[in-house]
Amino acid sequence: MPFCLLVCTIALSIPANAQEQPPKPIDVALTGIKVEKAQDLSFGTFILAGNSGTVTVKSSGAREASPTTFLPAALSSIISPSPAMFVVTALPGTLITIQGSNNTLNCPGGSVELTMYDSDPISPFVVPSPNTPGGKYTEVVVRIGGTLTISPFTTAGVYSGPFTVNFIQQ
Repeated sequence: MPFCLLVCTIALSIPANAQEQPPKPIDVALTGIKVEKAQDLSFGTFILAGNSGTVTVKSSGAREASPTTFLPAALSSIISPSPAMFVVTALPGTLITIQGSNNTLNCPGGSVELTMYDSDPISPFVVPSPNTPGGKYTEVVVRIGGTLTISPFTTAGVYSGPFTVNFIQQ
């Protein structure tokens, strides 16, 4: 009986641990967690051979086009394609989901539709071990590609405008 009482007393005094609490919400002012744009999304120079088409820049920087779009390899005024690039600073173990929205880019002669294509790292991703001085946060370079959909009767020109990307922390 005394042995049983001793075992029960010890078992009751051992704390139980549950799942770890999720990271605190992103709050730039308090924690320094942030997302910074490092590079704009650019589709480079292309020529529409038909009256509509698509141009895609992947997160790797590779570019593809529909059959009616010509991608020049060498022109004196060529603009290189590039994915959008962001530097995300967060606590290790944070699960981040990337969510893009469809946008319309305008110029005097019309508009084109922009949609998010892919990301590197692939969404969702878990922030790895610390790599910043002091070792508390991790900086992750996120590259995001996109697709332009050019509709009939769109005129030539430089198309620009904002697009929205949400980094959802869980």
